[in-house]
Order: sequence, then structure tokens, then C-alpha cells
Amino acid sequence: MNNTMIPISPPITPKTYHEKYDDEIDPILLDRRLSRHHRTKSIPSRSLPSYTRYSFVMNTFTPLLQPNLIQRLSVKKQKTDTIYDTLDLNQPDHQCIQPEWMPNMDAFERYPHVRAIWKGTPLNIQSMPYYELLHPGEVNIASTLRLSPEQYLKCRRSLILAAEQFDKLNVKFRKSDAQKCVRIDVNKTSALWCVFNALGWFKPKQI
Repeated sequence: MNNTMIPISPPITPKTYHEKYDDEIDPILLDRRLSRHHRTKSIPSRSLPSYTRYSFVMNTFTPLLQPNLIQRLSVKKQKTDTIYDTLDLNQPDHQCIQPEWMPNMDAFERYPHVRAIWKGTPLNIQSMPYYELLHPGEVNIASTLRLSPEQYLKCRRSLILAAEQFDKLNVKFRKSDAQKCVRIDVNKTSALWCVFNALGWFKPKQI
């Protein structure tokens, strides 16, 4: 019997993931690995000075304003809110308001549906100063909004004068503009703006 030993080859084991790339290095993956550890922080470069040749300066914070927006800003610079503080109700309306801008009280008969809407019970203003200067239709508005006759008359004159200024610049007199012209609650101002606008007091009438 032949006792010759037959050599047995060592077991073949599959290469692991690390062994594969230790023997066969992928240049793309290697570059990615190195870039993770050698990543440098980017430093923004400073722009050239304005006096450098072929360079220009652009102010990116200045908005491209439309002509009507520029006119609206010019009206606000006139501080129309100070009108309310300087009004003298002892001076008649016709002395400070142009004839074509005088509020037409006949509008209450032409537009009987125009009314002020407010929560709460109406305020009794019959015994308050300047009550005699109110039209019956205005008494209802002031009482509903719980405004004294003095507050109502100041608001009416202030809003009409402001609407006149906006009209001269061909700019629409908005509700938000009216809220900056008087010293009362903004919601009551919005209600006054709706009523006066519906009565046609924010537009010059033909004389």
C-alpha cells in the first residue's frame, strides 16, 4: 500500500471588502477618501474697489420703485398724521377744504344703504361739544362707532385733506393710508374710510 501523502491546498477564502481595495485601489474612491480629510475652508474673495478700471458698483439693496410708489412715499414724508393734531374745529370747513372737496351731505339721501357697522351699543353724543355741527346722517355714524363729535369731525377733515393730497399726486388713497392720518382705533378708521369712500367724499366733485 502506497503511503504517499497527497498535499492539500489551503482553503480559499473570499477577500474582504478592505482586502479588495488594499490590492486593487480604485482611484476615484481613493480621491473621495482623501478629500474628506483634506477639505479646506473656502475663503470668499473681496470685490474690487470702485475705482478699479472696468469695475462698477451696484446697490442691490435699493428696490426698483415704481413711480406711484415713489409718489406714495413722498406723501408719507409730509406726515399727514400731524393734520389731526393741528385741526381747529372752530374754523369752518370751507376755510381749510377746497370747494370741490367739501363733503356733500346730500349723499346720505342718495345712498341710504351706507351705514357704519360696529359692535357694542351706540354712544349717546347729544350732550357733547360740536354736536350741532353734525348732519343727522353723521350723528348715526359717530354714535355707532362710539366717537365723540369732536373725534368724528377731526377724522372727517383729516381724511378728506389727506385724500386731496393723494389725488394731486395721482395716487390712490388706501385704507392703510387713512389709518396713519388720525388718532383713533385703526378698525374705526377703516369703518370711516369705507363709509366716506361709499359716499364719494374721497373724490373731487364737479362744480
